[in-house]
This record gives sequence, C-alpha cells and structure tokens, in this order.
Amino acid sequence: MNPEELTIEQAAKAIDWPVEKWEGNCYAVACQILKAGLVEGRAVYGAWYGDINTDGYWKHRAGGMFVRHGWIGLPDGRVLDPTRWSFEVVEPYIWIGPGDSPEYDEGNNALAEMMLSRNPWPEPDGSKTYHFELLAEIVREVEHYGAELTDEEIDGLDYRHIDCDLTGPQVFWLANFPITLYPSRDHAREVFTQIAEHDFRAYIPMDNWNAVMRKR
Repeated sequence: MNPEELTIEQAAKAIDWPVEKWEGNCYAVACQILKAGLVEGRAVYGAWYGDINTDGYWKHRAGGMFVRHGWIGLPDGRVLDPTRWSFEVVEPYIWIGPGDSPEYDEGNNALAEMMLSRNPWPEPDGSKTYHFELLAEIVREVEHYGAELTDEEIDGLDYRHIDCDLTGPQVFWLANFPITLYPSRDHAREVFTQIAEHDFRAYIPMDNWNAVMRKR
C-alpha cells in the first residue's frame, strides 16, 4: 500500500488493535503495521524531542528533554509515525514526514553527541588489547572527538588502514560513538564489523546495529 493512502482506521483493523490502546506502545504498533504488510519499511526506536501536550497521556513527561519513541522508517528515508498524535493530543492519525525531522532521533545519536564531552576516552589500563585495522579517515574523525586510537600522524585524505590496539573499555567507547558523526554509514559498518569479530557486539547499541548493518 502507498503510505500516503494508509489511514489509522485501516491500520487498527489490520493489526486488530484498537487505536485507544496504542499510546505507550509506539514501537509495538510500528512492528505490527509492518508485520501486517501495510507498508514497507523498518521499525525504528529512538527518541522524541518534539513538544508534549500537558493534557494528554504523556503529560508527566512534558517539559522533559526527550521521550523514548518508536516509528517506521520508510524505504525513501521518510518517517511514518502512527502514534505521534499521542504527544500532540489530537485526533489519531498517521503522520508522514522527512527523515531528518528534528523531533526524531533514531538510536538516540543526537543525545550521544551531546554526551560525548562527559564520556572521555578511557586511558590505557594495562589490560588485554584487541587489534583493529581502521581506515585513516575513520581514525581521524573519531580522534577529532577525543579518542586516541594511534600515535601515527594522519594528514590529508589518506585512506590507508591504521593499526589500532584497543583495551576493552576503549572498544566500548568506540562501539557507542554516535553513528551520525561517521563520514558515512559504510565507515560505521567497518567499525561494527570488527567490533563484532572481537566478540563485543553486545557493546553496540541495538538500534545503531540495525541501522548500520541492515541490507542496503
């Protein structure tokens, strides 16, 4: 079905879930809509930074920094949100908008960017190290935000692979580096692949793993 043609009444009937019970179940509703084949896309979990009406279901979160939220990412990059109305306290509807809408933060990466200054790069602690070979472009970008992956000078657009030996806490820091700060998702994919090869996949936030490692 064309996403623009999907009504909330059609969605509720297809997933056999009354709309009045959708509030607080945003991610589950998104998953059920996809499971029913009503639209193509993927279930996304992240944060809502938009306004929250003080008279509705989320009134206890009004004025807060964010609310955990789920929606559908359409193949063309847009957002389809079947429960946005619960923040707005309006008649239930299906919202479709740009994927870069500031209210939506997939995987809480915008929050992670803000928190980088409070999560300094771990100093070497003498524990076991794990060998990585990362593109110089990746090393340069991550070191710009405080990491110390190598003693080697990296200048210009050098795409050589750089040897990096990291401790467990340093791997954890790298696994939680905001994917929005990488030059591309391909760079994040390279980092995630090597982290997983060292059996540290559990360090990577699931939302970011799904966003980066999904089939193109």
